[in-house]
Amino acid sequence: MPVAVNWLVAGRIVINRITGILTEDELSSLDEQMNHFLDQSGSVLMHSVWDFSAAQEIPPAWTIKRAVTFPNHERFGWAIFAGVTSPVMKLTLVIAPQLFQVRFRNCGTLEASLEFLQQVDSTLPDLKAIASELI
Repeated sequence: MPVAVNWLVAGRIVINRITGILTEDELSSLDEQMNHFLDQSGSVLMHSVWDFSAAQEIPPAWTIKRAVTFPNHERFGWAIFAGVTSPVMKLTLVIAPQLFQVRFRNCGTLEASLEFLQQVDSTLPDLKAIASELI
């Protein structure tokens, strides 16, 4: 599967690394994983950082909207996108979050993503050490 989902900060932030071509069929597995992480999260909101630096293609926004439910989870916080270079993916990643009516931001880099999360959620631990490990 071209998506690896792991805790970045246990119970608070997951990192999703997308590689290659993400197909519509793989969205259901991603949805299950994300809902599992959201259910495990003990916090009010769990944020997600999405690393698209190795992604080649993702499904269209309407396909994503039809295939996944995790953005509607009561604990879903910010969706932060990094490494998006394709204009088509950029457009998809603007439209899809709006279809779900969730908070999202394209921050360009993983480091900028963590800096943004640190600013918008004061309850997070210091993310500077984590940022240096990701780079």
